Amino acid sequence: MPQHSALWGLAFLALIFAPGAEAIVCAEDQYLHVNSDGDAVICSGCSTGMSNAAGVAGGEGDSANPKTVNAVATLTANTLLTFCNVKAGYYLSAAVTSTSKGTAAICTTAGVYTKTTSVEQVITAPVDGVSTSEALRCTAKSICAADEYLSLNDAVDTTSCVACGTGMTSVAGSALPTQTLVSDGVTATSGNGIVLGTFCNVKAGQFLSTAVTAASPGAASDCTSVGVYTKTTSVEQVITAPVDGVSTSEALRCTAKSTCAADEYLSLNDAVDTTSCVACGTGMTSLAGSALPTQTLVSDGVTATSGNGIVLGTFCNVKSGYYLSTGITAALPGAATVCDPNIYSSTRSLALLGAASVNAVLEHEVCIVENNVDGPTGPAGAAGAAGAAGSAGSAGSAGSAGAAGAAGSVGAAGAASPAAPLSTVTAAVFGAVVPAVLILF
Repeated sequence: MPQHSALWGLAFLALIFAPGAEAIVCAEDQYLHVNSDGDAVICSGCSTGMSNAAGVAGGEGDSANPKTVNAVATLTANTLLTFCNVKAGYYLSAAVTSTSKGTAAICTTAGVYTKTTSVEQVITAPVDGVSTSEALRCTAKSICAADEYLSLNDAVDTTSCVACGTGMTSVAGSALPTQTLVSDGVTATSGNGIVLGTFCNVKAGQFLSTAVTAASPGAASDCTSVGVYTKTTSVEQVITAPVDGVSTSEALRCTAKSTCAADEYLSLNDAVDTTSCVACGTGMTSLAGSALPTQTLVSDGVTATSGNGIVLGTFCNVKSGYYLSTGITAALPGAATVCDPNIYSSTRSLALLGAASVNAVLEHEVCIVENNVDGPTGPAGAAGAAGAAGSAGSAGSAGSAGAAGAAGSVGAAGAASPAAPLSTVTAAVFGAVVPAVLILF
């Protein structure tokens, strides 16, 4: 019997993929499989709520795909060679097997599923129906609008969209980070009260003043804009799980970023708890609104019981073509000097990123690093496309009238001739006109 199967497989291959045989490429929303008789490869339509990309010649969905050709000899009737995916808004209601495409059902839009839905489920192999139940799949994504969070009242199995508090925000249709809690709530035999399905993030310029729990979205407050926070602010805080209020205090969050302009550094006078923006020295630079690499020093300075003097919150970088002639410390930005053009005319130094502790260097140690930095001028770029036609010009003014011609002289009177008969005159006229017409045409 095995010998017969092998011979049948070879015959099947020879029949379907013989030279001149036409390969089958499935269209969109079709899948490739062996027919019920087990003697041909065909395409069939996906079930309602399921989809598949169109086949690509030589690739997925093509009967001539080498992977398909190599597998055909061992396949049995109805064997699936490609699969259909479950569309967003549906869940797999009947399992996908090696010989069945499965079926999908639309997510319920009432009760606990009022404000949730599913995302597309990509299927590349058989899938059972247990791990793709409605409770799991149709609670995968919120349909709440931006600046709202999803709340599940597990006691009565209902979901609702609730506005985020002041200073907090969210993305529309967020995925549910607490999907397990929501799906568990759906299937639980007894309700556990309020469960958050999604969370609100804290906006830049705010800090979390009330903790986020599994049942409460928390609350945010504005960063203080006086004292030590005059020149600092916070960055957005993305929240995907409960967060306590201690690790998100104002001292930690609102000293995360400088509000200084480009080419300035942030300085904290810890003795009097004030911050200021100070210009970088010649040959030094910085980005506007830099993140604070020494945030811990600044936040510690804010909360310290006694002042420690000047602390740098951000640093100035040394420009290319300069070298650090005075070191950078936790309290001093350092100083830069230009590489001597008389000595280093064909070279210059690399840019140096400032940090809490960088020692000064000697000129010859860094000013010979880059050779021929700029290089030769590159070729001219291609000509740009022709511009659009211009608008029509305005009409010209009328020309001036020409001068009148001089009067001609009076001709002499001709001698009178005898009148010609009418027939003679007519013949003369026709004799002159007809040749002229013939010439014109």
